Amino acid sequence: APLRANNQTYWVHATTSALYADNGSTQTNITGTALTATSTTKFTSCVLGGVLVISNGVDIPQAWGGTGTATNLTAWDATWRCKSLRSFKNYLVALNITKSGTNYAPMVKWSHAAEPGTLPDSWDEADPTRDAGELDVAETDDEIVDGLALGDTFAIYKERSAYGMQYLANIAIFRVFKLPGNYGILSQNCVVDTPVGHVVLTNGPD
Repeated sequence: APLRANNQTYWVHATTSALYADNGSTQTNITGTALTATSTTKFTSCVLGGVLVISNGVDIPQAWGGTGTATNLTAWDATWRCKSLRSFKNYLVALNITKSGTNYAPMVKWSHAAEPGTLPDSWDEADPTRDAGELDVAETDDEIVDGLALGDTFAIYKERSAYGMQYLANIAIFRVFKLPGNYGILSQNCVVDTPVGHVVLTNGPD
């Protein structure tokens, strides 16, 4: 994943146990807490407020702003994991959540809105002073796989269906609606944003 910081462009990459940042001339080990991934672990990443956030679904998501070592994601509960972690507007959006070992495959969880240049300071959906929340996308019984911002909408891709998530700027924060068609996504990182919309690698002939 790329990150522009300190007037340099870094490419950050992971092994099963470590994170490295390469600026084109020097490769630096930026591992904070050692990772516990395997050769088949899938990573997702995003940038919010100039900070790169990386998740692999088995470890606490890691954040790196261009200096020092990576740290555990601010305000994230140590017992949570997610299949994918993306940015949308000033929020982080976690998809397919596991809490204390129990998987909630249709769950979408979003953070409190971050101040410019920072990461969110809360993921507590029960705190009325924060925008953080969660909901289940359960109209269809397939699991959430990944998601990505699409203009003013966040697209949620499940195994055999897709949904849009729209910012409401009221007490509900977001609403979710089903997108036309019966297509899903093959795996994490199988969607890219282009000038004409998302290009998605699906898991079927459609």
